[in-house]
Amino acid sequence: MKSKQVIAMFNVAFRQMVSTAFNVLLPFVVIHFAEKQIWGEFVSILLFILMASACNNFGHKEYLLRQFSAEPGKIRRYFTQNLYSRVPILLLSFVCTLLLFPVPQAFFISLSLIGLFVSQSFEALIVFEKRFRLSAIIEMVTGVILLIAIYVCRESISALLIVKLYAGYLLLKALVYVCLFFSFFEKKQTRLSFSTLKKSFPFFLLTLAGFLASKNDVYLVHFFLSKPKLAEYQILNNLCLFAMGTAGFFYIPFTKNIYRNSEVVIVKLQRILIIMGFLITISAVAVIFLVVTFYLKTTVPDYFYAIVFGYIFPSFVYGIKIIMLYKQHKEILVTTYLITGIVINVVLSALFLNLGLDITGALLGSAVAQWVVLGLFLKPMQEHRGT
Repeated sequence: MKSKQVIAMFNVAFRQMVSTAFNVLLPFVVIHFAEKQIWGEFVSILLFILMASACNNFGHKEYLLRQFSAEPGKIRRYFTQNLYSRVPILLLSFVCTLLLFPVPQAFFISLSLIGLFVSQSFEALIVFEKRFRLSAIIEMVTGVILLIAIYVCRESISALLIVKLYAGYLLLKALVYVCLFFSFFEKKQTRLSFSTLKKSFPFFLLTLAGFLASKNDVYLVHFFLSKPKLAEYQILNNLCLFAMGTAGFFYIPFTKNIYRNSEVVIVKLQRILIIMGFLITISAVAVIFLVVTFYLKTTVPDYFYAIVFGYIFPSFVYGIKIIMLYKQHKEILVTTYLITGIVINVVLSALFLNLGLDITGALLGSAVAQWVVLGLFLKPMQEHRGT
């Protein structure tokens, strides 16, 4: 492997690690200074923020990466046009916020949505321009500022206070990204373009499906169990997603090239992913065992850790398959597979939760769904082409 590729992989890994580690660390800090109940209340709000953000930013990264690769001379045009075309969707999310939350909460939730909308709009530029290291530094510095703010306010922590601090953190991060990529804004493209939304619409269900595939079990736990249990499960879910997200360390730096390389090269990369995935999954299971035993101090059956393995590992196998199907413009097929997994996940997790299996049941439903999705993506590529 060339040295430039190794450096790129390291930078991606560093950025992903910083970003995801912050999401893992935040609940630990809040629960340390407050209690599970308060974090559970904030998670209820956070779930709405993340869902609204997924709708506001649907498919922008995938759509823009494809356009950037096809027409690199028009990057500024595509980026700016895509950003302004999504403003009406952002405004609609403000209306939903006001309808669902009290005004004080709604105001800071709306600020959070603005921060996420702006900062996530730069994801495609970060990937295409390979600015992973600088992005990691931004994520780390702004994340540390939020943690310091929580420490300073530790004596008066509440769900509303966390929302305020979270909104400030997201706005600060968005401002830094605007300064970093300001040269990519094109003043001539300040008008709305519904054709841009239409072209990226195939990614809408895909983005929503991808989001729900990783979070629908958390929503179910929110519905069926108490706030402290929600806090516990959200922590475990974040740890699992952190492990699953490491798959991107290996192929995100080469997304631009994956669209151009032969299947032989991509298959070799997939084999590396599977081997590394097995080792990473084993390590993740060990970490989760320590967290459950010594931090959460909750009781789970012994087979819970086998379920954790079954939930994490499949993502290392089908990650590259998704990129290959993108290459063939098979977003609808990918969406169909993901929705199939979501339906199975929701049905089984709800069933297991109703049977009193607690957070183990929620995770079991997710693990079964992951293996079903894996089976669908492992269909021969010729069969995918004919779909």
